[in-house]
Amino acid sequence: MQSDIINTIVFIGPTGVGKSRLINYLAEKDVAKTANTLQSVTKGLQCYCVNPQDSTHGFLFVDTQGVCDTTMSNADVVSLISDALKNKVKKVNYFILMIKSGRMTDENRKAIEQLITEFDLVERKNHVYVLVTNCEILNGQALTRLENEVCADRTLKKLLKMEKSSTSSCHEVVNLSFTGLPDPKDVNVLMMDGVRKWMEVQRKPLMKYISKPISAIEPNLRCQTKHIDLFQILHCS
Repeated sequence: MQSDIINTIVFIGPTGVGKSRLINYLAEKDVAKTANTLQSVTKGLQCYCVNPQDSTHGFLFVDTQGVCDTTMSNADVVSLISDALKNKVKKVNYFILMIKSGRMTDENRKAIEQLITEFDLVERKNHVYVLVTNCEILNGQALTRLENEVCADRTLKKLLKMEKSSTSSCHEVVNLSFTGLPDPKDVNVLMMDGVRKWMEVQRKPLMKYISKPISAIEPNLRCQTKHIDLFQILHCS
């Protein structure tokens, strides 16, 4: 039975960061087309109404075309996405900003700073979730070190939301996580069960976060006309 859609989630990031693959992981089925290529598989916007088995409600997942597409200029990509937003998306509850692990390039930093300027303090910390990919080979210490680097980064920390921990008196970041998003075709069959279990551990906190009810940003207001500028300057890591 089709569940009511409670939240619209827009996935943004460069070509190859794993936006479409993440949508499939969250939906628990292959709804978005994926490929290992420097050309963006998603053209303009692709919208998917999904009803994950472990959720009592549905979502509208909005996959966006990545930049650094070898077949199109960034300006053309922006035009496609802008037109699609006007026609397809009525509200946005959360933006998932996906970046690759590793040192941030100047282009990526400029892109994120541009995004930040379009939100006020409350908006950017309530509506943006930062997901770092390409973390599948990191062990506990390396992952902790990466998390500390992200939290200390002069740009990313402007997006991160701190809340008091439910298990201690410390504060913790609640809109940041790390994942690997491996292509199943690239995983040894003997390791597949372990990879699935690992991905489920990564999936749950993100699903819980984007399931929270929150007032939507209307695309026909400043969100639609200004946030799209992010795609003009976002480049691959």
